[in-house]
Amino acid sequence: MKTKRITTLAALLISSVIVALTPVSALDISGSYDDKGTVIRSESGGGSETISFHGMLSLDFDPIMAEAKYGDTTHIDLIDKDGKLDIEIIDKEGKIVWGAVWRANDGYSHEGDSAVIRISNGNSSGDRTSLVITPLSDGAYLEVKAYRVTATALGPKSHPIGSYIFVKN
Repeated sequence: MKTKRITTLAALLISSVIVALTPVSALDISGSYDDKGTVIRSESGGGSETISFHGMLSLDFDPIMAEAKYGDTTHIDLIDKDGKLDIEIIDKEGKIVWGAVWRANDGYSHEGDSAVIRISNGNSSGDRTSLVITPLSDGAYLEVKAYRVTATALGPKSHPIGSYIFVKN
């Protein structure tokens, strides 16, 4: 009986070590996503139910203005590989109208179960916008939470802009 307990305990310890050493699937937000997303929550209180991913990357969170500027955009291709994020914005004719690459030293990172893009607001105060991108439903959707980060005497302060859902094609 004592030998059976030791054998069972040894088997449990070995299986625990194997589970601990098994790599967790890495975060990957790669895919093709509709440019038009659903507004879940917006601090601007706008009445629109859609938002443009292209507009968000251009720091344009006004749904009406974004539709006027980026209405020809149909989808966004994200390639999340080797610590960098390649973004291609595709129009109705299938042409790439804009592209960018973010790397760790350019403001891209994986943090827990989310990917984060930090975009400079282009002003001298050092303000940034952070897009926190989390895959949902095994990658069928992306949740994007946007924050404006401002510098203060006590350190950075985060101000929510909104939360949005985008569907994978």
